[in-house]
Parts: sequence; structure tokens; C-alpha cells
Amino acid sequence: MDYGSLIRDAWLITWRHRFLWVLGLFTGTAVGSCSGFGGNPFQLPSRTGAPGGAPGAPLGAVMTTITDWILAHPLVVVVAALAIMLIVLAFIALSLVAQGGMTLATVRLGEDRPVSPGEAWRGGFRYFWRFLGLGVLVVLAAFAAVIVVAILVIAIVAATGSDHPSPVAIVLAAVVAVVAILAAIPAFVVLSVVVAYAQRAMVVDDVGPIGGLRAGWHLTRRNLGTSALVWLFDLGLSVGAGFGVLIVAVAVALTLAILGVVFWAVFQFAAPTIVYIVVAVIAWIGALWAAQAIVNTFLWNYWTLAYLRITGIASGVSAPRSP
Repeated sequence: MDYGSLIRDAWLITWRHRFLWVLGLFTGTAVGSCSGFGGNPFQLPSRTGAPGGAPGAPLGAVMTTITDWILAHPLVVVVAALAIMLIVLAFIALSLVAQGGMTLATVRLGEDRPVSPGEAWRGGFRYFWRFLGLGVLVVLAAFAAVIVVAILVIAIVAATGSDHPSPVAIVLAAVVAVVAILAAIPAFVVLSVVVAYAQRAMVVDDVGPIGGLRAGWHLTRRNLGTSALVWLFDLGLSVGAGFGVLIVAVAVALTLAILGVVFWAVFQFAAPTIVYIVVAVIAWIGALWAAQAIVNTFLWNYWTLAYLRITGIASGVSAPRSP
């Protein structure tokens, strides 16, 4: 396989068919968190006062206040929890639809066949249950593997028949855990490749989740070396794309910060500055999301073209311009 041509064609399809970016917003997500503490996290307020002599409230009192408020407003808490759960479920459903639509679109484009945004979304709804079933099977397999390892470790420790396990049992349990973790690394790589192929097989061969996994496994086994190289290139591309997204995040943040300083110098902390801060935060999040959407689309095209070329369905995609 010509990996340079594979990467080039994946990027050409990504750039020339920009409607795929909308699907890319939801096909994959960059998981992150934003958290922090005010001041020194190790200096918690005490009953006599906060560090430096400033008055403070005991941590227990704060938790009591929060608990009392929750008990006093149970309906609000239940409604908020249900709303959050519905939003999460909606995003999961939208992600599955986008995955099916992206797969259909990239398969057709990889075969030099035209596809419209409407056809891609309709395909996403058509394959929704298949992609849901595939996701459930993968989650169940991972959960079962974790349970098996946990049972082995617990059984080794419990085999001593004592409340204080012997050092030998502890060491043996640790060895089992380490071996399981080391074995999980290649297993994860193989599973990720099999799932990537299964997603394409469900669309190309019109099969269900189990049939897709079966096809993905056979394809991986017959092309183990090629699949390993495809995965390694994907790893490098993902790392490079991650740095690219980071550069975009820093560049946009610096630009918005400079404009924020101008607003502060002119208006101080007034209504225009507050409005600008809100707009700037939304713009920064939007820029990151858009950059990640392009990355998701490119990597999805990369795996689709790899699948089509390994199976011999298509080769040397010209990536024609969309009308």
C-alpha cells in the first residue's frame, strides 16, 4: 500500500468535501476537562478562619449547606439530572447518526462516487441501530475483560484464607495485574482496528454488528502487517493533529486576549467588556470544535480509504471536487 497516497487522498477528500466537517463535529470527541482551585488547594478553610487570618467557613459547614439545599429542592435536582441525562443521550444518538453518515459518505467518495449532505444524514439514520449495536458489543467486551482480571486478582488474594494476605499472594496478584495491563495494550490496538474495519463493513457489505466484527476480524488477521502500519500511521497523524489543534487553541486565545485588553482599556469592566468575554469564550470553543471536526473527518477518511484499498474495492482515489 502507498501510505503517502493514502494520507494525501484522505486530506483531499476532507478539504474538497467540507460538508463532512459537520458530521465530523460529532463522529468523534476530544475528551477533556477544565478544573482548578482558587488559591492553595492544600490550605482548606478551618473553623477558626482561613489562612492569613481571613474569616472562613468550615468545609463541613459548606457541605451541610449544599446538602440542605438539595434536600429542600428535590424537584429541581431531579429535573436538572433528567435534563443532563437527556442531553447526554441526545449527543450519543447524534454521534451514532453522524458515524453512520460519515461512513456512508466516505465510502462513496473513496469509490469516486458522488454523495450529497442529505444522503449522508439519511444514511446515518439508516445505520443508527447497527452502530449502536456495535458500540454496545465493544463496551460489553471491555467490561467483561475488566471483570475477568478483577476476579483473578481477588481470587489470588482470597486464596490465602486470611484477613492479612501474605506478601507472596500480594506480589502474585500484582504480577497478574501487570501482565493483564501489558496484554491489554496489543488487545486494544487489535480491537480498535477490527472496530474501524467493522464500521466500514457494515456499510459496504450491508451486514449487522456481529457480521461487521466478523469481517473486521478476518480482514485484520489476513492483513496483520498492513493493518499494524495503518494503525501506526494513524497514531502519528493523531499526535500531529493534536499539536495542530493545540496551536489553533493558543493562537485564537492570544488573539482574543489582545482584543480583550483593548476592551478593558476602553470600557473597563462594563457591559461591553462582559459581552465581549462571553462572545470570546464561545468563539474560542467554536474554533476548537471546528478544528477537531476537521481532524475527525480526515482520520475517518484515512481509515475508509485504508479499508477500501486493503479489500481491493478501490485504489488510487482521485477525490473529485464536489459539485
